[in-house]
Amino acid sequence: MPSRLDEAFGEEFISGTISGARRGETPEHAAQKVTLRAFELRGQRVIQFTFILRDRALHENCAPQVAGERTEELLRGGFSQAVLFTAGGDWHVTCLGSPLRLKVMRRPASKAAAKAPAAHDRKKEGVFVEGRPCVFLEALGVMNAEGKVLAPMRDKFRQINKYLELVEGTLRDAADARPDRSKPLRIVDFGCGKAYLTFAAHWFCRERLGVECETLGVDLKKDVIAECEALARRLGMTGLSFHAGDIAQAEPRRVDVVLTLHACDTATDLALAYAVKNGASAAVCVPCCQHELFRQLKSETQQPLLRGILRERVAALVTDASRAQLMEAFGYRVEAVKFIDAEHTPKNIMLRCTRRAGRMNNAAALKHWREFAEAWSIDPALARLLGVEERTARDDD
Repeated sequence: MPSRLDEAFGEEFISGTISGARRGETPEHAAQKVTLRAFELRGQRVIQFTFILRDRALHENCAPQVAGERTEELLRGGFSQAVLFTAGGDWHVTCLGSPLRLKVMRRPASKAAAKAPAAHDRKKEGVFVEGRPCVFLEALGVMNAEGKVLAPMRDKFRQINKYLELVEGTLRDAADARPDRSKPLRIVDFGCGKAYLTFAAHWFCRERLGVECETLGVDLKKDVIAECEALARRLGMTGLSFHAGDIAQAEPRRVDVVLTLHACDTATDLALAYAVKNGASAAVCVPCCQHELFRQLKSETQQPLLRGILRERVAALVTDASRAQLMEAFGYRVEAVKFIDAEHTPKNIMLRCTRRAGRMNNAAALKHWREFAEAWSIDPALARLLGVEERTARDDD
């Protein structure tokens, strides 16, 4: 049914708020207010209605063609006012009286639609933008209720945005690779810690990619895991759960994506091995503290590279190069990319591993890894976890 507000939700709609419960009435979901914003979802422009409750937020997406009708429905259902910002003007709407009457006033625009800069000046906007409130980032202490990023959390805010920028394609490909699209995308985040990125990846899949998903965060710290689980329940984030445990004891399960950020030393290897053994379509890791090979490097010909801080950096690079080659050998395409500027963290190499369709093994890549391992005289954990020695023995028979 056509609405008087349809015009507001054209291509130049920016944002809006529906608020002010009428006395004696309870708005939908008992929400305190509803915020509105426009964004692209799978190539289509949608209007997202976010119902702000006392303890969580609920999201609802709809096409611009019906957003006016939906707004009017909410106003007649308990709210008394709305403000809709467009590039052409501000719409101030009230719904009061008996019987209820919708009154619409238009005023000069107070907000400008974001202009696309020239191609050479264009800067990609992050998933999360300061000034745009996000309920779970507020709950995690990254921003306040108005969307202002708290000073001590600016690096974390940048890290979250960069992480999602880098894994978006991987998550999308993994979702498309599911044999049965009716089943949710299953994500496991090993060594999740306080779970900033676990919350972000789960939210991103559901809200931006429009993919139903089940996300599990795993960490050794029981108290941190309990806090994360309670927060997920309080925010109503369906499909997100947490488990206290060791990666090494993680039970086999169907998994599509394995994530790990700064899992120390061989914990990264355990996560990658879990991905391979459980047939994950993708694995994304940002390694940390590569101590294992630091102790193994001792070749006489490599001594000039093994002095002081050089040894630490060489060990880290050899470790990650070995991991990348082994994942290639087990059927993955691997990209090594910069995660975030070194001024924020020196642990800034990300390995993005995506399983090649129909290819579980790569004999040529395994041969190259063996030559690499022999040249550096290394015996890395990931090779042992994946049974490379046994596989080599079989190949030699």
